Amino acid sequence: MPPRATVRSSATCSDDARPSSTLLERQRVPQRTFRVVVDNDTGCFTLKRTFDHLCHGVWASDELTPPEEIAPGASAEMQSESDGFMTGTEGYVKYDVVSGADRLGMVYVYWENPFYGTIRFRFECAPDDVEPDCDFDKPSGAGLSRSAGDCLPFKLSFKRFSYTTSSEEIRNVGNLGELVVFAGAGRSPSLFGWTGIVRDPVLNVELTEQASGFSSSASDGEPVALEMLVDATAEQWVGNWGDRTVAVKITESGVSERPLMVRVYDGSTNPMLAFGQNFAPGPKSFLVRENSALRRMIDIEASNSIQRSILTSAVTSLIEQGIALCRGTPTPSKCLELLSKSFPKELGAISPIRQGALAKALAKLLRDAGAVAHLDNDTILCLYGEFRSGRQVGRRLGFLRFDAWGGVVTSAMLKESAPAR
Repeated sequence: MPPRATVRSSATCSDDARPSSTLLERQRVPQRTFRVVVDNDTGCFTLKRTFDHLCHGVWASDELTPPEEIAPGASAEMQSESDGFMTGTEGYVKYDVVSGADRLGMVYVYWENPFYGTIRFRFECAPDDVEPDCDFDKPSGAGLSRSAGDCLPFKLSFKRFSYTTSSEEIRNVGNLGELVVFAGAGRSPSLFGWTGIVRDPVLNVELTEQASGFSSSASDGEPVALEMLVDATAEQWVGNWGDRTVAVKITESGVSERPLMVRVYDGSTNPMLAFGQNFAPGPKSFLVRENSALRRMIDIEASNSIQRSILTSAVTSLIEQGIALCRGTPTPSKCLELLSKSFPKELGAISPIRQGALAKALAKLLRDAGAVAHLDNDTILCLYGEFRSGRQVGRRLGFLRFDAWGGVVTSAMLKESAPAR
């Protein structure tokens, strides 16, 4: 899939002028996309859509919305994209598998390409239904159960995953061994790429017939789960992290307000990037230094320097309130609800749609808590734990660097090396 065209401009806005049309146009170019391709490789089973939902973003076009039906031997494509401040795209679709007048079961496909974090997708077959991965609060007690009906006459399998590399080449991944496999008990694979965020991701799955049984095994050996360490202490961040082109060293700084010192080297670009600073993980790191993502949103919404100052103060206040409001809230949707009700009156100048996008972005910022640090130079660090059978067996550090528009410059999942000194 060819990369989307981008518009770049070095023009700046005067204090009393609206942002240039070029800036407004560039802001509308989605920075995150995700395409799903479903191949119906059966001879007589039809896929009939029962539900689809986008938790973040919008559909790329009318032609790329989930079709109502995928006939035997046919393929269907759907694509969502980001739409707003610091947002990615996330959604899912459900199809019933039918043969004539008989319903044989259903399939579920979920995807996420966030503003920061890692690419995520999941696909599953079930006799009845599947609990979605977003915009859904699991009810207390038992959830949807699986039964002997798991012996379905069809299966949904991974075919390939592709994306655009930094050198503008299309890379196809056909081996699940190159992806991190997440599998809960009785669930189909949930997959993350080690590379974090990638451009133009495309997931291709295929529906095929099978005589009996239900296969969701994606790889040999025990699966590894990768989870953000939202309650991470400063000590858990300390370490030397790196790959072939990126190195990050984190030590304790001895400063209470910013207890950690980081030194960053990114040799994947020309010129390379090297810098150091003290920082404190968490939502407030978003406000410590001038943040280009925040500045872009303010520049789009404000008509002059006074409005920019007012909006910046309002967003700062909202984040500080949100830290207290969302502490201990049981679900992400509850945090979002509390945050939406607490919008300062100064943000009334922003359209309701953009207010909603802003609330979702800030709710994610608050939810990820101590697992995320916003640094200078448009850089974000994300701390993950590796888990097997519920026990942490390692750590990974996600490294993301953006351009002035929020596009990904560098994305890497760094391994821990020698202890930091």
